[in-house]
Amino acid sequence: MSWIVVYAYCDRTHKCNGRFAEAAQSLREAQVKFEDASSPYGLMWVRVISAASLLKAGRHRDALADSASALAEAPAFTPGAAGLAAMLRAIRALLLYERNQCTDAMVEVEAALPLLPHQGIIDAMIAGYVAASRLQAARGDLSAALDVAAEGERVGLARGFARLQLTMVAERALLLLRAGDVKAAQRMASDHGLLPQGPQTNLHRDKAERLCARLDLAQGRPDLALQWADSGIARARRSHQQHKLAELLMLRSLALARTGDTEGGHDALMESLRIAASNGYVRLYLDEGVELEGLLRRVVDKPQSPTPAFSYARTLLLAAGAASARQDAAPAEQERPTERELQILGLLADGLSNGEVAGRLVLTEGTVKWHLHNIYAKLGVKNRTGALREARARAWL
Repeated sequence: MSWIVVYAYCDRTHKCNGRFAEAAQSLREAQVKFEDASSPYGLMWVRVISAASLLKAGRHRDALADSASALAEAPAFTPGAAGLAAMLRAIRALLLYERNQCTDAMVEVEAALPLLPHQGIIDAMIAGYVAASRLQAARGDLSAALDVAAEGERVGLARGFARLQLTMVAERALLLLRAGDVKAAQRMASDHGLLPQGPQTNLHRDKAERLCARLDLAQGRPDLALQWADSGIARARRSHQQHKLAELLMLRSLALARTGDTEGGHDALMESLRIAASNGYVRLYLDEGVELEGLLRRVVDKPQSPTPAFSYARTLLLAAGAASARQDAAPAEQERPTERELQILGLLADGLSNGEVAGRLVLTEGTVKWHLHNIYAKLGVKNRTGALREARARAWL
C-alpha cells in the first residue's frame, strides 16, 4: 500500500499545480509497480485516481471512458473493492449529470452514496455529493438538494476534509442563489469566509471566484463580477482546468453583456463553447438560467460561418428546450421504486424512524433522507404519511 500513498500524493501535488501530464506519468509508473506485484487492488486505486485527475482537468469524455473500463475490470471480491467502485461511480455520476444524462447519473449516485462518507479521495467524494445535490435541484426539489449538500458538508467536517466541506458550502450558496434567495446565499458565503473580507487562502479564493461573480451579477454589479471572473480565468488557464475555465468564461460573457459590451461577451462565450464542445459539457449552461439562454440565442442568430462553438450553441438550446418540455409535461408513466427504496418503505411501514432505518440498513441518516426525497418525488407526496398511503395504493407495499 505504500506505493498507493506515494503516487496518490504525487498525483495530488501535480494536479494542484495544473501539471496533469506529470500526474499521468506518476500513475503510469504506479500501474507498472502494481502489475509487477500482481495487485488488482493497487491497480484499482490507480484507475480511481486517474479518473479523478481527468475529472479535475475537465477532460470529461476521457474520464467517462476511463471510469467505465475501470468498473468493468474491477476485482469484485477483493477487500476494499466496493469502496473504490463507489468512488468511480461518484465520479461517473457527476460526469453523466454534466452530459445531461440524469437518469444514468441517478443510478450511479444511488450506488455510490451509502459508501461515500467512508472513502478517501476527496475529488470523488465532492463529485458524488455535488451530483446528488444537483440531480435533486434539476427535478425541482430545492429542499432535497440542500439536504444532500449539507450532508456532504457534515462529512467533510467530520473527516477533516476542508475542501469537501467548503465545496459543499459553496454548492449550498449556489443553490440558494439560483432559487432567488440572494440574501441567504450571501449570508452563507459570508459565514464561511467566501466573501472578499474572508480568509484569503488558495482554497477560499478557488471557491469564492465563481460564487462571488454570480452574487455580484445577482445584485447588479457586473463590473465586480467581471473582476472575479477575470481573476479566476487567469488561475484556470495556469492550472489547465478546462471545465472551470469554460464556466468562468461563461460568467465573463454574462458580466460583459450586462455592461453593454456585447462583442466582448460574445467572444468570451464562443471561447467557452469551444471548450465545452470538445468535452461534452451541457448542464454547465442549462443550469445557468434564462439570461445565458438569451446569449446562446444571439450566438445562433448572428450571421457567421458554422464553427464547433456555433453548432454547440444550437445543441445546448435544443437541450434546454427538451429539458423545459420534460418539466412541463405530465409523466407518461409512473417511476418505479428501486430495491433500496422498497426496503426503506417497508421499514417506514414498520414504524422505524430515519435514524433507525439508517442503522438497520447500515446507511447514514443523510443517505436515508436522499432516498426519502426520491420516494416522495416518485409518489407525488410531501411526507412519510402520504408516502405510505400512496405506496399502498400502488401496491408497492
